[in-house]
Amino acid sequence: MNHPISLHLEHVETSLPISHFRLTMANESSLRLLFPYPSCTHLHFGDKETHQESAWWVASTQSTDWLGLTLNAGECRSLELFVRAKAWEYTKTSSINVREDWDAWRWCVDLRASEYLVWYQLSVDEKTYFCGNSHYRWPDLLREADDRQATLWSGDVLSNRVHYYYSGHPQR
Repeated sequence: MNHPISLHLEHVETSLPISHFRLTMANESSLRLLFPYPSCTHLHFGDKETHQESAWWVASTQSTDWLGLTLNAGECRSLELFVRAKAWEYTKTSSINVREDWDAWRWCVDLRASEYLVWYQLSVDEKTYFCGNSHYRWPDLLREADDRQATLWSGDVLSNRVHYYYSGHPQR
């Protein structure tokens, strides 16, 4: 069931090769809700010139436990999302704290030097939900919600759109 929530996105900073975004989720319902934990790959980058959405690429695959996020009624939580453009290659000698920015090294988005509109989309649907890390599907989410004494949120919601400029200077 789709219970009211809101998403607010902000671009915090870009310190190449990493761009830092903050997503604030607000549970506007009277229930304790469970969500899949937000991932940087749910950020959408729309090129303002070409009107094309940038594609995500994976640099490293892994299997992990499913991560969920539980918000009590009326609770807000801010989450940090880190993004790396595909032009920047990960090396073991990179100066970025890989532990903190793991998703930024694991995933990358195909950006060219341009201006973008960026938004976050959260979609949880009984028929199509699949977590590639844990291989969780809808019945697994229902079990998690029961274990956490929460209601599983489902639906589709978009954040606000933020303006973002990528300079396109890859490491050499």
